[in-house]
Amino acid sequence: MKWLFIPLILLSLGCSSHIHPLADRTTFKLDYHRYISNDSLSLYFKSPADIDYPEGHQRLKKALRKSELNAEKDILLYGISEFPPYEYVLTVSPTISSITSDKYVIFDTIMNGQSVRFIGNPLVADAKRILTADLEDMVRSVSSSPLEVE
Repeated sequence: MKWLFIPLILLSLGCSSHIHPLADRTTFKLDYHRYISNDSLSLYFKSPADIDYPEGHQRLKKALRKSELNAEKDILLYGISEFPPYEYVLTVSPTISSITSDKYVIFDTIMNGQSVRFIGNPLVADAKRILTADLEDMVRSVSSSPLEVE
């Protein structure tokens, strides 16, 4: 009977390890844009207001299980848009990832000695152009100082 619990424990640990330990410290403020802040990482950026973000560790974990993204470790947040349908994750890691994919739209930047990576997945072919533009705008807005709400 105890052998049955070992795989279950390993499975639950495996899912949690993909989430960045400071993910719960990410806050979201909705205005014309959605302003995203993580004071612990000195990471601030804005995203389109129509992207939904699951808040809290359990909701993030549940959303990642349903996601079509084969995400890396150190996921700080997950966002999903209904129109056009796409999803993305933001990872923050002390190491630079060399993972690339033709399926995903990936933008990288370095901030405060951390690799910040936006990884987008268009859920339909027509969404790739808008996903690329949205992620590019998000990367351009990344700052180590809090953003002014417009």
